[in-house]
Amino acid sequence: MLASIDRIGRFAAGLDFEAYLRSELHRGAIERGFEKIGEAMRIASKLDPTLSRRIPALLKIIGPRDRVIHGYDIVDDTIIWGTVQR
Repeated sequence: MLASIDRIGRFAAGLDFEAYLRSELHRGAIERGFEKIGEAMRIASKLDPTLSRRIPALLKIIGPRDRVIHGYDIVDDTIIWGTVQR
């Protein structure tokens, strides 16, 4: 999970939102990083049911993974980029 966080930071380095939108390569790589983080947290929450009490934002962390993997709806680039910036 930490490696994915690091990769997202490296992939986003030097980009602004407009450059992010123009680069399918960067968008895909960053979305993949969020998929991996969400999957790791999903598995961790199954192994430790108390995790959701200790990490109140757990569903917000897992949610983007579900949208990207399962195509529940269109990925909101504004939300993804906002998360990268935080």
